Amino acid sequence: MAFTGRALLPARRPSRVKPQLDIPGVLLVSGAVFCPARGEHRRGQDARPDRARRQSGLADHRRGHVAARGVVNIFTESGNTGAPYLVALPDVQVVSYTGSTTVGRLVAAGGAATLKRMNLELGGKTPMIVFDDADLGSTIPLLAAGITTFAGEFCMTGSRILVQRGVTDEVRARLAAILESVRVGDGLDPVTDMGQLIDKATVPRVYGMVEAALAHAKPIVRGGPATDGALAAGAFYLPALLEVDDVNTDIVQKEVFGPVATFEVFDTEADAIARANATEYGLAAGIFTRSINISHRVSREIHAGTIWTNTWAAINHGFAEGGYKQSGIGRLRGPLAITEFQEAKTVVHSIPPFQLAHEGE
Repeated sequence: MAFTGRALLPARRPSRVKPQLDIPGVLLVSGAVFCPARGEHRRGQDARPDRARRQSGLADHRRGHVAARGVVNIFTESGNTGAPYLVALPDVQVVSYTGSTTVGRLVAAGGAATLKRMNLELGGKTPMIVFDDADLGSTIPLLAAGITTFAGEFCMTGSRILVQRGVTDEVRARLAAILESVRVGDGLDPVTDMGQLIDKATVPRVYGMVEAALAHAKPIVRGGPATDGALAAGAFYLPALLEVDDVNTDIVQKEVFGPVATFEVFDTEADAIARANATEYGLAAGIFTRSINISHRVSREIHAGTIWTNTWAAINHGFAEGGYKQSGIGRLRGPLAITEFQEAKTVVHSIPPFQLAHEGE
């Protein structure tokens, strides 16, 4: 979470990522307070205020960054009292939060008494829609990356794989082969494909969701907690891929926030669109096709703030980023981001009619 001196900016992402999104707030208000997520250090991040400030780049005067002391502040806590206090504080005028929809609702409720402006980027269940004509050679590695990047603890994780029936068997087999070969280990080791979850308490939570899903889902890749050697002592979770048909099941509807994806089969464009829109989330979606016409038609109908064609997680500071439905309020990045930290003001002056002065006066 993060607060800017007049605003709060809560951060759920690694500290080297999040502050870049809230630079508009730093530019427009008297100061900013960044609140890194608890457990961030377990990912190999250093959550100490001085290190987090340097990682953000906002304190690097050698590179021409001019954020003066006191403009950017890092607030950390091991409990859960400071952030709610800052959310409710009347002096804080804007709250920008990135995290779960559940906590986003609590943040919104905490700021409601003071009618605080909110910028909320919340949960997602990104559908990755693969049509029969897709280039599978480039598509399938992207599907795997969408599941395993940040160990699936990413709001835009490609957690729903929707595949048109004509290529179902090939996509299922090739994606399973990649996921089964993922090398899990130290995130700082160059040979590692995927690091651990944010903490050990998250492992049984993710495992429990997968176990419950097996009552109505077929495991393509079983995944689960790592049990080999030193990995068993950490928060490592092997990627899982579960084939489901019913979109109303929890594993489709709820954000897992781990390296777990569903595999769903569709027949027509209308079927794909209906499935893609079947959850309360609308943060992002991916479309994989060689047809620009399919891309245009489907992207118009999907209720999501960001839609990619033949790529995934293409994020740029020029692109507006935010969600539809329960995936948030407002936009980060792009020209729209700065408006979240601005107020419009109308000033009207009544003055006498203007008259030209006579020559010589």
